[in-house]
Amino acid sequence: MDREERRRLRKQGHEDGPLLPAPGMEEVGRYFNAGNFEAAGEILEEILSVDPKNFEGNFGLGLVRAAEGKAAMAVSFFKTAAAVRPRDAEAHFNLGLALFQTGEPEEAAAAYRRSIEIAPNAATWLNLGILYQDTGDLAAAASYAKAIDINPRQAQAHNNLGNVRAQAGDREGAIRSYETALEIDPGNAAARSQLNAARARTIQGWHLPMLADTARNDAYEKAITQAVKKKKGAHVLDIGTGSGLLAMMAARAGAETVTACEINIPLADIARQVVSENGFADQITVIGKSSEKLVVGKDMARPADIIVSEIVDVGLLREGVLTTLSHAVQTLAAKGAEMIPASAEILAVLVEAPALRRVNPLSEISGFDLSAFDVFRDPGYRKIFLANQEHKLLSRPFPVAAFDFRTFRPGDPNHFDTLELEAEILEDGAAQAVVFWFELRLDEETVISTSPASGKTHWGQAIQFLDTDIPVCKGDRQAVTALLGIQEISFFLPVGKKTN
Repeated sequence: MDREERRRLRKQGHEDGPLLPAPGMEEVGRYFNAGNFEAAGEILEEILSVDPKNFEGNFGLGLVRAAEGKAAMAVSFFKTAAAVRPRDAEAHFNLGLALFQTGEPEEAAAAYRRSIEIAPNAATWLNLGILYQDTGDLAAAASYAKAIDINPRQAQAHNNLGNVRAQAGDREGAIRSYETALEIDPGNAAARSQLNAARARTIQGWHLPMLADTARNDAYEKAITQAVKKKKGAHVLDIGTGSGLLAMMAARAGAETVTACEINIPLADIARQVVSENGFADQITVIGKSSEKLVVGKDMARPADIIVSEIVDVGLLREGVLTTLSHAVQTLAAKGAEMIPASAEILAVLVEAPALRRVNPLSEISGFDLSAFDVFRDPGYRKIFLANQEHKLLSRPFPVAAFDFRTFRPGDPNHFDTLELEAEILEDGAAQAVVFWFELRLDEETVISTSPASGKTHWGQAIQFLDTDIPVCKGDRQAVTALLGIQEISFFLPVGKKTN
């Protein structure tokens, strides 16, 4: 049938009575599905030349123009189709798509909402969610949830909900959404990539270097093995299990049962998987909560004979080791329980570090005044590998504070003790910073040191820069003051104050 014959038949049908579905629509469908949009468009244009208000013609030509990338033209045809059939949900849905492509989000949202009023549909909720997410509207999450309610197997809705949750800081929720998307569609590359990224963001960057620290691992395994061998049928509590490594060391050493707690839920889930894959699921129970929330008789069958933990930061205190282990000793430990680590000591040294001093505080860089940028600098301590930095050691190492985790009992969490210390000066120079580290005594035989002289550990050392340079002379004994809290330590040097 040629073009003129099609036109004649359509004109006749229009004149003879009520308009029926336009002849040739099956042909339009074949052309459209084959990607021959030009041929499909010609037929539809002929339909509209005879009957400009024909619904199929306007709707179909809107689809063709949208497929050709002509969104503005598609909008016009979909508007006509929606006006002809106001209760047609598909017309409003496709109008919303075209309006979104032409940069009219408010009108697009209205079209989507109208489509939903007529016939709630998972695809429409999904696209409304995409629109909201693109415009930064918090309603995106609710729209994706609606799409999932209608069609729980819609992988894209789960994936997009994961993106919204990740942006809102809900990493656990994001991970669950990405995992569900992958269960539905294992080949979903976007969900796989975003799941990996979300999991990586759930842990601090030091976890992997920590696991690669062979000296640390060997020291813990030695202490754990000796403790387990001394206590037949031992029940071990691993606080902050992370990957589950220390818990598995205890199980391999012969512990009868191990309770491993981890406050980071995604991390706890993976630890549970690691434990199972290594064959220790019968010995080790991983619980996703803080040790301070554990209840003997509920979360753990009986008090722990051995408590293992590695909840120390580069400066020892910021991860809450003092309060956490004190609570564990008092509420979760059996009488005479072993603690690994048992105790720790902080030591320090005065240093001159001219290269790093240039940005502590920040002032002039490359001839520009960058002092305003100094608001982003943490004036407290941070990690450093001293051996990798230009520096001069100005004093002998001096002791700062010591803790016995078996007997330490914290006081007021807001109280800071003032420690008056002394540094023996070995070299003339300007004291610009205090570098400090810890000696972690796991048991009577095994000590982990993070000092600059001990070789590289994943911890490194802590450095805190002083407010001003303090001149020091060889042979002096320089006064140093430390303010010590439950989770923090800081130093300053009284200007001009020496000791006898």
